[in-house]
Amino acid sequence: MDIALIIADVLGVLAVSLMLFVLKANIKHEKRIQRMENDMYLNPKNPTSMPLTQQVFNLQEDVSSIKESIGKLNEMVMHFYNSNFKK
Repeated sequence: MDIALIIADVLGVLAVSLMLFVLKANIKHEKRIQRMENDMYLNPKNPTSMPLTQQVFNLQEDVSSIKESIGKLNEMVMHFYNSNFKK
């Protein structure tokens, strides 16, 4: 057997082995990235799982609700004040 053919076979096997190693490492990292993305976007405990526009909308609803509650409380205080202290 020719020495050049043996060297070519060894280099071919080495190249295929390196390609398989790189492929395995890429698949491993892709799975890790996918897990991180799932945790980030699909985990309901994570605040970033909800789109920012939805978070802003929910915050606006909360503020409106608080404003309504403060208005009702203010009316109750004024009614209490008028009924008890303005005689």
